[in-house]
Amino acid sequence: MRIVIGLGNPGVKYEQTRHNVGFLTLDTICTLIKGRWKKAFLRPFLFCEDRRRGLVLVKPCTYMNRSGVVLPYVLKRWKVNPTEILTIVDNLDLAPGRLRLKNGGSSAGHNGIKSLLAWLPGGNFSRLYIGIGHPRQQEPQRSVVEHVLGVPSDAESRLLQPAIVAAAETALLWAESGTAAAGDHLVAYHANAPATD
Repeated sequence: MRIVIGLGNPGVKYEQTRHNVGFLTLDTICTLIKGRWKKAFLRPFLFCEDRRRGLVLVKPCTYMNRSGVVLPYVLKRWKVNPTEILTIVDNLDLAPGRLRLKNGGSSAGHNGIKSLLAWLPGGNFSRLYIGIGHPRQQEPQRSVVEHVLGVPSDAESRLLQPAIVAAAETALLWAESGTAAAGDHLVAYHANAPATD
């Protein structure tokens, strides 16, 4: 079984924000596999399970900074190791629409990853980063919090929408064929992706 955890904030207020690209990617995957979201009984997450693919999508309902709280339930229910987990998350240091797949490492200052690491201190899980850009590149007066909790501009959306689809495809490849196949897909995506200038 492979687990893909998308990070974001629950509720309509945050639905389309930059910080929620992880949730938006999971919604895309759920559509691609013709799945549906279910509420875990007395547990703080939603899940979409595809037993044929050996894949479970997980959306923590705990808000970004407490995403890791769901891990004990997820690990126990589906009996997976950290190496069988991929998390999808926004990244300020990547330009909008850029993607990066990485195994292990630090939180790089991301509070959602930091929360996961509190429960998986070895950090031996994969990350798929979706670039949302940094406010200093376009609006230096805007704070990081305002930026991540803001809705992308039309120009950013034109970059993020295909990136979210590519991230969904990459996550499916990771689950079905492994990291190498997923990495190859990212290379092909970036070779044909819209320019990020």
